[in-house]
Amino acid sequence: MDAAVYSNWGRGLQEGPKASRGKSKTPRRHVWGPEIQHYADPGSHQQPISATPGPWGHWGPWGHIFLIVSLVLGVIAVLWVLFLSIFFAKAQSVQAQLQMVSRELQKTQEKLLDQLSAMRNLSELVSCEQCPRYWLPFQASCYFYSQSHGSWNDAQQSCVEAGRHLVIISGMDEQNFIAQYVGDHGHWVGLRAIRQGNQIQGYQWVDGVQLSFSHWNRKEPNDSGGVEDCIMMLKTGMWNDVQCDVKDLWICEKRRSC
Repeated sequence: MDAAVYSNWGRGLQEGPKASRGKSKTPRRHVWGPEIQHYADPGSHQQPISATPGPWGHWGPWGHIFLIVSLVLGVIAVLWVLFLSIFFAKAQSVQAQLQMVSRELQKTQEKLLDQLSAMRNLSELVSCEQCPRYWLPFQASCYFYSQSHGSWNDAQQSCVEAGRHLVIISGMDEQNFIAQYVGDHGHWVGLRAIRQGNQIQGYQWVDGVQLSFSHWNRKEPNDSGGVEDCIMMLKTGMWNDVQCDVKDLWICEKRRSC
């Protein structure tokens, strides 16, 4: 053996540097292409090895940003739909509550009006003069329902002799009150026709006031036969024109001081 190859016999046999055989190896170098990393051996005809895609995939970092934005927009859309659902649900609930409050207010208003009317009537009873016996009070008048029958002229004469007149009905409240007590018979009221020749020009109350409020029966007044000049209240409370000489009951009215 050559002393250059083996040495240090006391510590054992050690092989020296090996002689290179054939071609000397050149270190491998990195070759980077556009978006491809591969190792190439000079003088080798081996195909390049494609690199594994990076952490962002083939889209790069812009794909990651697009994904995040899409998720954020989706969350916003879901939250917006949830908000609208809650908003409309609350709006419907508030509307129902407002309707209920409106109904309660209307009922309260009706009760207050009833109480006010009752107080007004009580005040009239206290402050107005009392009606005569057998007369019914309503507002500022007293009413008497006759027990005997007579023509319209007889009825008016009877009322005038007592310092009264046949009833004058000025509105629906008075109409409803009077109609409660007519019973099963017709009653003369203080209204009759104004006739010129054979034509009726209108209707007038016994105090000379032209008719404004009326409560005619269906298809009345019809002036049947051209002789129906006087008005009576039927048992239904409706008005009808009849001949003045028909015998029937009547209603007198007396104004009272309040």
